[in-house]
Amino acid sequence: MSKIKKFLIVTATILCFSTIIGWIAYHLFGYQFIKAMYEGKTVLFFNVPHHTMNNRLTIEDSVSLVKEALIILTCLSFFCLISLIPVRLAWPKLKFNKDHKLIQSLFSLSMLLGCSWIYFFSLKRLGYQGPWYPIENAMNFTISEPFRHRILFVLLADAIKFVFPIFSYYKCFLISQFIVILLLFYWIKKWAGLFIERKFAFISQLLLAVILIPTITYFNFYDIGVVLFSTMALYFLFKRQFFWYLAAFGIGTLNHEVILLLVFVYWTIYYDQEKKSRLAFFILAQLLLYAAVRSVLFLCIPVNRAFDYGIVWFNLAYFLDPSKLPWMSWLVWRRLLLENLLCFIFWYTIAALGIKSAPKQLKRSIILLPLLIGVLFFFGKFNEARLFNSFIPVLVGLILCSISSFLANNPHSDKERHNS
Repeated sequence: MSKIKKFLIVTATILCFSTIIGWIAYHLFGYQFIKAMYEGKTVLFFNVPHHTMNNRLTIEDSVSLVKEALIILTCLSFFCLISLIPVRLAWPKLKFNKDHKLIQSLFSLSMLLGCSWIYFFSLKRLGYQGPWYPIENAMNFTISEPFRHRILFVLLADAIKFVFPIFSYYKCFLISQFIVILLLFYWIKKWAGLFIERKFAFISQLLLAVILIPTITYFNFYDIGVVLFSTMALYFLFKRQFFWYLAAFGIGTLNHEVILLLVFVYWTIYYDQEKKSRLAFFILAQLLLYAAVRSVLFLCIPVNRAFDYGIVWFNLAYFLDPSKLPWMSWLVWRRLLLENLLCFIFWYTIAALGIKSAPKQLKRSIILLPLLIGVLFFFGKFNEARLFNSFIPVLVGLILCSISSFLANNPHSDKERHNS
């Protein structure tokens, strides 16, 4: 028997045995023993340190902490037991070498979870709940008009709240966003596989994390979803899987209206590659699908207006005379502008270097950027870097083309391959 297999079995056995003993002891002697520790009647090591807890830790709190620790231990034991099943079934065929699929899968899973957690952790620490977007109001569909129809992941949070009513609105929001984050980091890797060798596709997840984190502002249900559906729709568009593209396009409309710009991207990519009748059919299908989804939203959730008005005046003042804005001064304006520029300028520079080696479809997708700028001038405030999130998959694709071109033309890489 392999040492690794023995280690896994021994670890699972110890965890399970400890869990069983722990629960038995907790139910038979738990309260009395914890009370003795709280009163300082046990071994000094186990006594509750009142001097470091400022007398805030009650006996009931200690009992609750022990119970939570046992629940975590139980989950860990269950995970170890479950993980032994595929290992036991596949073990005769496994050989732990550097090229084995198991190692690659473990690496991919760790990269997915690691990047997802880093972004989620940053979202929790850097994000805030703005007075214009209260999480509870969003989940109760009483939020102001520009946001009320962006319901896709609001529905997910409401479903979590329905299943776990004890959870707060904030906790349901965080859980829903973590699910979206996992999906996004999974799909960005699939997208990356179109532009770089699959073994290097994980670079896209690292890129996505470092590009997205500086765009975090106030909590909302749709920002991460914008990147997710932009990535999914473009992936299906590039793969010519038009049914799945329409599915992503339609569902994405429930998340944010900016998905409509992909109609123009579709036309730009395929205007000279499809028959005019087929091209017209798919453009019409997208427009009808968008109109249908939006109509259902207006029927089910009536609102007085679909967007904020007067944004163009904000943007004109922001660029030409920021002192006219009530919360803006020249000093604040310069700082915000510099921060937003620094969020992107280096990545856009690398992306520009990749345009030459990018496939035609990706080059044509750059049309999304000027489209975004035009739409945002009338409907979005330019003081937020997050407004360009839907362009991020194109940005990541161009950066990967730049990296792929560099790897292909690197003489040191050729020399190393020759020596090996």
